[in-house]
Amino acid sequence: MKTWRAVGAVVILGAAALAAPPALGAVSPLVQVTGASPFAVGCAGSGHDPTGEVFEDAEVEPWVAVDPADPSHVAGSWQQDRWSDGGSHGLVASASLNGGTAWNGETFADFSRCPLFAHYGDPDAQDPGREFDRGSDPWVSWGTGSRLHQIALTVSQPSVGLGLNAGILVSHSDDFGATWSHPQAIKEDHGGNVLDDKESLTADPASGYVYAIWDRLVAPNGHADLEATENAIGYRGPTWFASSPNNGETWSSARMIYDPGEINQTIANQIAVEPDGTLVDVFLQINNFKNSHGSRGLNVAVMRSSDHGASWSKPVFVHKTVDATVRTPGDGQALRTGDIAPDIAIDGRTGAIYVVWQDAVSGTPAIYLSKSTDGGSSWSAAQMVSDPPAGVSAFTAAVDVDAAGAVGVTYYDFRNDTSDTATALTDYWIRTSTDGGAAWAPSQRVTPASFDMKKAPVARGYFTGDYEGLDHAGSTFKVFFVQTHNADAGTNPTDVYSADATP
Repeated sequence: MKTWRAVGAVVILGAAALAAPPALGAVSPLVQVTGASPFAVGCAGSGHDPTGEVFEDAEVEPWVAVDPADPSHVAGSWQQDRWSDGGSHGLVASASLNGGTAWNGETFADFSRCPLFAHYGDPDAQDPGREFDRGSDPWVSWGTGSRLHQIALTVSQPSVGLGLNAGILVSHSDDFGATWSHPQAIKEDHGGNVLDDKESLTADPASGYVYAIWDRLVAPNGHADLEATENAIGYRGPTWFASSPNNGETWSSARMIYDPGEINQTIANQIAVEPDGTLVDVFLQINNFKNSHGSRGLNVAVMRSSDHGASWSKPVFVHKTVDATVRTPGDGQALRTGDIAPDIAIDGRTGAIYVVWQDAVSGTPAIYLSKSTDGGSSWSAAQMVSDPPAGVSAFTAAVDVDAAGAVGVTYYDFRNDTSDTATALTDYWIRTSTDGGAAWAPSQRVTPASFDMKKAPVARGYFTGDYEGLDHAGSTFKVFFVQTHNADAGTNPTDVYSADATP
């Protein structure tokens, strides 16, 4: 089972991105988005957060969104102060009103106890946030009228069964993230046998709808060992959904929209909206038993809805994947990466759908892409789009399509690592195609200097996030990702950075 997974001044790190042939386009210098944690040590309060190790000042798992009404508005969110056994002190956000050149101060909704302590000096200040020790799985999306929406997975004591409390909470901002509305709980669960997990949120400014989707893991009883749950008779992990028809003011009752069956689960559900308003949900389906369809294991799949989520098609399997733990070169230490999280993007001009995922079908983890030109009914053969040397792992993919139809795919890899096993030198890359994925330019380096992955927080492996952010403003890709600090990682392990890339 795969589960749980005031900003400082703009900082330019190192020299500009490496010079590239003209055909490669360009990558801007990095801008540091995050600063010191706004949360105090022990902010959840006495008796809370009793398990795991917290990595203070560590930011992981960022998401980014560009406002369709004004592409100079860019917003991002991330986990702040990551815990080794799940979640973080809270979710933090920031926005830029000049396309990412400079970022406003850090703000946060009252999703969990540490934000409540920061705002009120009391982690018990109000419901629903006081019920939850930690926040995870950050996501932002722009709705009608430049309203910025945010969603959180909240949990308490994740090492106790599936967590003592779990919830899916939403909030919105009408002042570009400066302040946030009181959170609404669209789903809450209490007890050690249920976990609402891996949520995402998609706003559709054209219709005024906002969509939330997640998997809900249910065990027949509480299990002290999370990994034991997947083989428990009665365990299942269906997809749940809720929507707002009025730009986040009110939300429908949460409900199950797809049940993959006993002992199976979905994870990493994410909705994209086609130009005609049709919803496409991409997810990973994990089948744990043998079956006559040959789909045991991990399968990238999609479902569609043409009525704002009231009804959904049966899943269409895009590709069966092979999972393999990414390990550091030389000494083989484990990373936690985006192997459970496919990503989706839609060409706003043509409706073509692109899905990327991490796959070890070749024996080495790599990034693959498939395309659909018929609304997701059929899919092209998977093609490898990462391009490190043979035998070098590439991991944690994101995909986007710019206003001109160019496709961008980002990922990490170890191609610049050395024989020194004291470090695991890592870089972040973007690769683009201007002909719908038929041909790809060589990858462009986003990180001007390699960073040491071994300085990252540890959460079942070195961890920068189950996903990273990628969006676009016109014909410019907005890259949003985490890297470590090579020098002072002991007190400040990671930060979030942004960059612009053009094909």
